[in-house]
Amino acid sequence: MTTIERSPSSSPEPQVVTDDDGRVWVAPSTPVNFYVGDKVYLLIPGGLRYGPYKIAQVASAGKYILCDNDGQEVRNGEEIEEKNLKAA
Repeated sequence: MTTIERSPSSSPEPQVVTDDDGRVWVAPSTPVNFYVGDKVYLLIPGGLRYGPYKIAQVASAGKYILCDNDGQEVRNGEEIEEKNLKAA
């Protein structure tokens, strides 16, 4: 049985993968829908919408850190899942 070891990463960049036999390859990256500087609304269950905010950082594939217009992080820098965001 082959186990795969991935390089640690918190970015949406491709990751280097090594299997038990020492073979190395680059795993495909997960596409992101928002980029730093994009304006988005934060959607809360129950139909509430906050913002618009800016994407401050792509934290990992499908997760983002938001900031307001003054550059202050939203929700103390919590990573927000893409499913809870809508383009402004």
